[in-house]
Amino acid sequence: MKVCGIVAEYNPLHSGHKFHINKSKELTGADTVVVVMSGSFTQRGEVASFDKWTRAKSAILAGANLVVELPFCFASAPAEIFAGGAIRLLENIGCDYVSFGSETGDIEKLKAMASAQEQQMEKHLAEGKSYSSAIAAASGTDFTPNDILAIEYLKAIDKYNLKITPFTVKREGGSYDSENTEDDYISAKACRRLIAEKDFDNLKKYMPAFEIYKSALEEGRYTNPDILGTLFAGLIRTGRVDLANAAYVTEGIENRIAKAAQEHGTLEGIVSAVKTKRYTHTRIMRIISCMMMGLTKDKLVDFVSTGARYIRVLAADVTGTKLMKEIKKNSHLEIITNLGNNGTDEMLSFDIAATNLQSLAMINKACRKANEDYTHFFERI
Repeated sequence: MKVCGIVAEYNPLHSGHKFHINKSKELTGADTVVVVMSGSFTQRGEVASFDKWTRAKSAILAGANLVVELPFCFASAPAEIFAGGAIRLLENIGCDYVSFGSETGDIEKLKAMASAQEQQMEKHLAEGKSYSSAIAAASGTDFTPNDILAIEYLKAIDKYNLKITPFTVKREGGSYDSENTEDDYISAKACRRLIAEKDFDNLKKYMPAFEIYKSALEEGRYTNPDILGTLFAGLIRTGRVDLANAAYVTEGIENRIAKAAQEHGTLEGIVSAVKTKRYTHTRIMRIISCMMMGLTKDKLVDFVSTGARYIRVLAADVTGTKLMKEIKKNSHLEIITNLGNNGTDEMLSFDIAATNLQSLAMINKACRKANEDYTHFFERI
């Protein structure tokens, strides 16, 4: 069995993602695809549009065989931590290959870029540039987030001396932040716009698992992030959040956030009031999500040092179920299909908390109940 790993958010899954899954099989010759997917929050620090089980099931229907959750501490993190956590997890699962999208579509070029920019990163970060700006400056060109992550995957393989072999698939269609809905492939951002408009005719063209998402939309099982903004402002105003010790907080930014939460009651209002050239929208959102979750700097350092401590299965088909048996034999990590009493693991407790927080942002109030992780087992397709 040859196994190819993919790191994804599928927020939501669209035709470009299905293309990537199929192309990855073709390039690597793998007969099994494992997806390590963000859970309830995304890499930009934002609450995911749909719950993780809906998104995982859609991945299986699009051609993946096994979907496991990337723990919150890695999923809602800068590129270096995100990539390192995901690649190490794929290695522990036993993947032979990892396939990731990029704008260049050239693995050798990406390797050269990774080597060149490593030497310049520290200098540009010290000058006050954001992480993505520092990467662009260090590499001498402007990169999209896909290329930034591609480089970080390669650096993680080298840093942790991993055996996994990297492949890249050239991204098709518009840029990652394009809202164009006229190409053969559209971005997740464009999909989210169509979702907001409930444009089912167009969504059906671009979403391989359309019926799953349509059901979620009709039932109100999708999120409104501003609900969490109001909650966050309330927590700040009552002094219930440890601002100074939250992950990624530096240089007194917590004071700006606290002041903004006194004046604004929405995420958009808070972030706009805090944002500077150094503190981008994404960086502030990550800080806010970590504040709400109680993820501290010290705890993040601890988690990064160990990597993922378990393999949490979200969905699998027959092939994926067979692979799970192999993982149980060969991996030192516990494979979790039924949470049971496993919620006592500290890293896992943040995943559970993230799901509980996401549920509060659901449109349908009936979907806002807690502890779905304990009652919602992995999807068998």
